[in-house]
Amino acid sequence: MAHFITTHGADGKTVFSNKTATKQNEFPIPLGSMTILYSTHKFPESLNKEQDLEQYTRDREAGFGPGVACPPGGTCGSILRLAPGLKSPMRKLATIGVFYVLEGEVTLHLDGGETKVFRTGDSGVLRGAMHSWQNTTKESARLISFSQSIADV
Repeated sequence: MAHFITTHGADGKTVFSNKTATKQNEFPIPLGSMTILYSTHKFPESLNKEQDLEQYTRDREAGFGPGVACPPGGTCGSILRLAPGLKSPMRKLATIGVFYVLEGEVTLHLDGGETKVFRTGDSGVLRGAMHSWQNTTKESARLISFSQSIADV
């Protein structure tokens, strides 16, 4: 997958960064894998000296660690691949997560007992939700997700 990020040249004009040419990794998660598209460790982020790009490059190569979907105090854009026939453990993230189903079908389970099936083209927002994902189909599903850390739930 090609991936491009903009930056600013010495003249202040927008150009494509040459600092992000390394391979993107898929990191295992309980239900499949996660590819980090971009991340920050604070919000709002400063773009001075491109420290955000250096941190993102480290995140993209090493991941956030087990159970972490978004850096505390930061943001994350990612692609999630949910393997067929699996259900993730119930968990609560200290984030607001916006997601869009790129392909496939997944079921979202909430601790209040509700479930909802999301199909290709569907989207949703998880606001500090205790939840689990399940892919009951025989095909992988892919979601794009954008998360921002929150102060409390």
